[in-house]
Amino acid sequence: MGRISHRVLKRYPSVLDYPGLPQNAAESLSFALRYAMRQAPGSLRELARAAGVPHSTLVRIRSGKQLATEPVVEAVMGALRAWGGGCWGSYRHLKGELRRFREAKHESGRS
Repeated sequence: MGRISHRVLKRYPSVLDYPGLPQNAAESLSFALRYAMRQAPGSLRELARAAGVPHSTLVRIRSGKQLATEPVVEAVMGALRAWGGGCWGSYRHLKGELRRFREAKHESGRS
């Protein structure tokens, strides 16, 4: 799947609202993380190092072989926040998706 423009993200603030995308909250969170990884100014290896997560984990999430988990998303958010500058948009988008993910998980009764 190609890049999603900032215009599309403004129109569909949650990827759950974006037509044609998976409606599962975990898949939505993974999609948002893949978007943030593509937008990051450094390489995937640099992002993994800054986030303190294994590079192989980010590779599996990027390829769709693994869904993102809350700890991984939080770690990547921390790295994006530390990098600052052009990463704020991706950081805020991930933060919103993580909130929606937690709300969906809470509504389904899973903790």
